[in-house]
Amino acid sequence: MLQIIKAIHVTDIITAPDDSKSNAVCFYRGIYGLPEKVKEINEKSGNQLGYVGEWHTHPFGPNSLSTTDMNTVKRFKKELDSLVNPLPVFLTILTPTHLLSYVY
Repeated sequence: MLQIIKAIHVTDIITAPDDSKSNAVCFYRGIYGLPEKVKEINEKSGNQLGYVGEWHTHPFGPNSLSTTDMNTVKRFKKELDSLVNPLPVFLTILTPTHLLSYVY
């Protein structure tokens, strides 16, 4: 039986685009310059590195996925599973006491 290992190696992060918006409880990642930056990294690495997902904080908890997080995972999973070469959904959440990583 073939065993599928879900592993992602994070090598760096890209800072939020200038058109991103945030408030005390929400962050909306913008897109200004992001596709070009991801393309540049992909090309410079010989197509070995690319975008793998988003990270965010839960500064007041919970130490788990929220309902909003799960809805986002489901939306991205549907999209990424439809690619010619399907990609996993990767989500990292930083809380006051935990660093939580999920791969779907």
